[in-house]
Amino acid sequence: MYEDWIASRVNSANYLKTSLKELKLAKKVNQLQPDRLKEIYRKASAIRRLRGFWVTNFKQTTDEEVAELERERPTTRLLSIHVINGCNLACRACNHNSSLLGIDSRVDIDQLLQDIEVILPKIYVWSHISVIGGEPLLEPRTREVTKRIWELCQETNQPCNVKLFSNGSRLKQEKEWIVDEMLKGVVFRLTFHKPWYTIEGSKNYENAYDFMEYAKSRGLDVNDGTFELSEAFRYDDGSPRQWFDLVKYDYSDGIKYYPYEDGNPVESFKHCSCPNSQLYNGHLWKCPMISYLRESLAVTGQLEDQEWQKYLDYKPTSITGTEKELRKSFKEVLVPHDICNMCSANPKWFTATEQLDPKRKKHVEMFQPQTYDTV
Repeated sequence: MYEDWIASRVNSANYLKTSLKELKLAKKVNQLQPDRLKEIYRKASAIRRLRGFWVTNFKQTTDEEVAELERERPTTRLLSIHVINGCNLACRACNHNSSLLGIDSRVDIDQLLQDIEVILPKIYVWSHISVIGGEPLLEPRTREVTKRIWELCQETNQPCNVKLFSNGSRLKQEKEWIVDEMLKGVVFRLTFHKPWYTIEGSKNYENAYDFMEYAKSRGLDVNDGTFELSEAFRYDDGSPRQWFDLVKYDYSDGIKYYPYEDGNPVESFKHCSCPNSQLYNGHLWKCPMISYLRESLAVTGQLEDQEWQKYLDYKPTSITGTEKELRKSFKEVLVPHDICNMCSANPKWFTATEQLDPKRKKHVEMFQPQTYDTV
């Protein structure tokens, strides 16, 4: 019996309860043969026992430490850096606006590297710099960007971590350089989007297990804080995660996006799932939804729609701005803004990781206007 096999390997009563519930669901889903189910469960359990599994995403620090940084330079908790806008997934609630952007929706890496060189000596980031997308491992130059960010963090005395995010879809192909960077101190954060007992999910957990074993063979302590993992479909206690639509979808004629405009941006901001500064195209932006809005609207053919013009008129802050302007930009991240009205003030929750129709995805080039009429 699988129940006996599980019980013999798990000490925690709560973990056992969760595992048995998953097992029942696995049998109901019935996508894996019994021997395969047993093997993947073993590997998934090993992954879940890692110290970095479901560890908090943010570095712990004190108000006094942040205030000390603030006295020297403009300071923010987190800085997100898109190395690609496209993704191989189509998560309905993606808060980085990648749900409909195809895998060839790329950014100008040369320009990005220049932007990093300009901004990091001027600011402090106290939790982490995210190397993110889209799916970062789809961009061939992600290693180059990650490496340079790490070097600049050392040169500019940044107190933060550098984190590379991924859904793991290219983990096997990119494992060597990822471990190279982890050995230096870069944190790799892997998120699973499908349960281990599904065909697709089982491959991801198996790849993660193989990656873990490879990293250990290279001398990496996989419990030293450089390997973080989470599951997009459930919390660590086994309860299901839920997401909500950040914008309204209209499926009556293909697919369209529309702002919610509930008239309560303060309440909308309370539900913000990504209140983090974005470095994009030579500017600092309040959040990812506004940063990559042009590219998303290009997919749906809505760049000229009247409903979106007030949001497209948002003015980001140039990275060549004054210290005062950079400080203002970071403060803007922390408070409600008129653009928050695009997102719901009363979210309707649904099961996490729900996917939009991937056939709707399109490849969109990065918009590079000469000016956003920046502040």
